[in-house]
Parts: sequence; C-alpha cells; structure tokens
Amino acid sequence: MAPADLDVEFHLSLGRKIAVGWNGNRPQSAEDIAGRLKAMVEWLTAMRVLKTSVWPLFDRVPRASDPTVALLPTADLAQLIDRKARFDPPPLPRPVGPTGYHFVVASNELPREPTRASIWLKVGMSRPSDENTVLLNLHGRHPLWADEAGCREALRFLIALWGAEWGLIGSALRSEFSGGDRPPPSYALGDFVWMNWARPGVRRQWKAGFWTPPAPADAVEPWLNGQLSVWSDGAVSNVPGAGDVQRQPPRSDG
Repeated sequence: MAPADLDVEFHLSLGRKIAVGWNGNRPQSAEDIAGRLKAMVEWLTAMRVLKTSVWPLFDRVPRASDPTVALLPTADLAQLIDRKARFDPPPLPRPVGPTGYHFVVASNELPREPTRASIWLKVGMSRPSDENTVLLNLHGRHPLWADEAGCREALRFLIALWGAEWGLIGSALRSEFSGGDRPPPSYALGDFVWMNWARPGVRRQWKAGFWTPPAPADAVEPWLNGQLSVWSDGAVSNVPGAGDVQRQPPRSDG
C-alpha cells in the first residue's frame, strides 16, 4: 500500500517471465549450454514467441552486423560463453568452476516495445546450494500472455530442454507512488505467480524476483511427472496495470 500522505498511485507493468531452474548438482560445459540455448532460441522463434533476433550481451551493446545467437555456430557461441560469462580467477580453468556461467541474450529494442525479449542465464553452477536458472523475459503486452495453452507449451518446452526441476510463469510489477510532500516518488516491487510447477520432493523455488502467493492455489493438477499449481490472480488479465499505466483516484483515510 502507498503511504497515507500520498494521494496518487500508479502501477507499471515491467513484463512477464517464464523461469525454470534446477539444483546445482549437474555441472554443464559451455558447449552443452550453447547447444541448449540455440535450441531454445530456434524453438521460440519457430513458435513466434521470439519475434526478433537476440544477441549475447557481454562487453558492449551489440551492433546489427554482429552474428545473432541463432546464426552463431555452436562452437563459436560456446567459446564466447567460456571467455565472457565465467568469473573464475585467472587463468581460466576447464571445466568451469562451481560458480558457473552468468549472462544475458536480448533483442536490440527499447523496453517499451511489445516485441522486446531477453533471456537471462545463470547455469553451470555445481555447488549443491546453488540454483541454476533460465529466465525468459517478455513484454507485458506480448501476445503469448493471452494464450494459456501457448504459455503452458512454452513452459513445458523449457522444462524438457533444460532438464529443470521447477518452473513458473509470473508478472513483475513496479508500483510508483507520487503525491504528498515526499519527493522523489517511492517505488515498491510486486511479483505475481500465475503457474508454478515442481517435480516431487522439490521444495526450493527461485527467490530472486518471485514469490508464491500465500493463498491456496485455485487449481492443482498433475503435470509432467510433477504438480502444477495455478493462481488466477496471477493471470495477465487479472494483474493490475498489466502492460499499461493505471491511475487510481485520490485515497481518503478520513
């Protein structure tokens, strides 16, 4: 909630995410990661989830002339990941150390563009306490979010491709409060889970940016040799401000 002396509240959608993850008990080479990433990009492109090319983001903003993830040979992409996305102390050992690889691939578009997309990867970590994560970020007005069957199919594909132990679909929202006498405006992050899947016995979920609603799920069903929970409040049509800015009338506390 906004502080009592602020009389205007805005909700801004920051987009929606499909995330999959697994415990850090499965070391992965750069070659393996590159092959899976290329397969992910190719499938998402064929299904028209990705509507534009994506580039690796490392030392600089990519140029249009740079090869995209889809066009880079697997060996070249693996070499790029191995040189740019690991944080072992030099000289770089092979295989990668327990910290794994951390990097992003993204389209060359402004965040406000509905076709904007990015993939965040935190993979190859081998310590049992670590959580490997692959996160697909899409704009809040992306047409996928109006297609529940398409969302499930995308989640299913990512789980199978990465051998994930859990997966979820959710919204990331920012609430911007303005008004009163407290410049500058204050901000609060709000995250809503729509679907949450886990294999039997898997308790850990990705904590950075998502939370599971405290209320019981509206539906629970067996799915992919695990359990899928669905919260209708997290569906894109029910999230306040999803894709747009909304202004609420002044509040009265009197």
